[in-house]
Amino acid sequence: MFADSAQTQTLTKADCYGLLAAILTEDIEDDERHASDRILRSVYRGPLSIS
Repeated sequence: MFADSAQTQTLTKADCYGLLAAILTEDIEDDERHASDRILRSVYRGPLSIS
């Protein structure tokens, strides 16, 4: 998801729900948590948009 969103500069609704599920899962690896944090920061700051 991180590579796709970086290439297209957009997140789909399916990506958002996948990100939500990953965040709510408590047994994800630190690397996955850092990637999801980077995606959320990119949406907040503007380089990524939600479509």
